[in-house]
Amino acid sequence: MTSQKPLIFKDLNKKKYCKINNNTFLIKKRKNSTMKYVEFYLGNKKCLTSTINYKENNKFKKIFNNTIQIQSFGYDKSCTIKKDMQLGIGTDRMMFCFINFIKQKFDNVKYITLTDNAMFSCKNIKIPMSTYYFYKYGKMYYSKKYGFKPIFKKNDEEKYKKFKKIYLDKNYVDKKFLDFFDMEIKNNLNKKEIREIREKLIEHKNIQSFLQNYIFSNCLFLKNFLDLLGKYYNIDNELFFCQRTFIKNIKK
Repeated sequence: MTSQKPLIFKDLNKKKYCKINNNTFLIKKRKNSTMKYVEFYLGNKKCLTSTINYKENNKFKKIFNNTIQIQSFGYDKSCTIKKDMQLGIGTDRMMFCFINFIKQKFDNVKYITLTDNAMFSCKNIKIPMSTYYFYKYGKMYYSKKYGFKPIFKKNDEEKYKKFKKIYLDKNYVDKKFLDFFDMEIKNNLNKKEIREIREKLIEHKNIQSFLQNYIFSNCLFLKNFLDLLGKYYNIDNELFFCQRTFIKNIKK
């Protein structure tokens, strides 16, 4: 994500911040004594929000759970105090700040969990990031970017391992794939785009290399191509986006 270690500090008004590179995030805290949980925000509620539950012993000392849940994680320019957060690298730094803040704040917290809602969209077309990242890198979005592991039901885990092996073993571009591409994609894109994609597929020789280097001209073209891959490899793309929970062990 980044090589610079985040700095956690307080200002003269005892407000807490996390600074990494040229990004500084305000850290806010809100306690709910009735429901016995504490919320932490980085930036604002559009940025990163999290919740950790606790119990109180007979001396009213808080005993926090070993797991903190990220409730929301997204992008907004106003996430940094200068309101200039960059898309991509800025969100990476925000996550890195949060993880290191939790490590410093809680000795007993071992896990961070979140629900995969990551999407990118343009012109009303939404594409799950985990679907895109699976075909591009062989890993789902939060696994590739931040080291989280997906939590599966038993049958889903077996399906995922099977799909992953099939795809990683056979994601090369050969005559069979190109014939399938020609047959399936012809009605979905303009001729110039089809010709360019086909040429780049042949040039890169495998799907992963192609996706890591080719920039689609719009989201519809990318969605059509990902749907084509799911059909060709007989992979259920919905497996990669179904509100799945991810977990990260921060003690490792």
